Amino acid sequence: MPCEAPTTTPRSKRDRPLSAKASLRKSAAQIYASLVPHENADFLPRFAKLLQVAETLASDDPSMAIVTAHMAFEVAAERAFARLLSANGAAPALAEAVLAGLPDRTFMDRRTREMWTLLAAGDEIKNAPPWKLYQQSVQRRNRAVHQGEDFEAADAQAAIHAVRAMLDHLVERVLDRFQRG
Repeated sequence: MPCEAPTTTPRSKRDRPLSAKASLRKSAAQIYASLVPHENADFLPRFAKLLQVAETLASDDPSMAIVTAHMAFEVAAERAFARLLSANGAAPALAEAVLAGLPDRTFMDRRTREMWTLLAAGDEIKNAPPWKLYQQSVQRRNRAVHQGEDFEAADAQAAIHAVRAMLDHLVERVLDRFQRG
């Protein structure tokens, strides 16, 4: 008797339900896409909006709150780099190329920290007072995104606090750079 083909068709990846990890990534991407600053928009209101979203999510979806808080940081970091490049006299095309080649927006990559130090008049971001708390928060964010780990509301609040402190540091350095001319 010949072997018959199965009567059910295997589901493609697109048809399968999303895992918790994939769902988290998709939701984060949707939020990010809706709030990414327009090229000419000021970066302060955008990251503030993302932090408000993170605070709203903190008790009901702490993992998403952590991811969203870090999205706020990444948006602000990119805008801060753009502002510093401009303050240092980089032409728009050069600034765009530098931003495109920036290894990350979290400052976890040494090359990003070195670029920041060069542009922000010697500020070594890893020596900023909130750096250790921020690093711990990035690790939580990575576990939420890459491993689908769930967190508690207190973890989300800690992430929001760490991100706010680092954002304050970025904003102060950008303002310092513009005040010096």
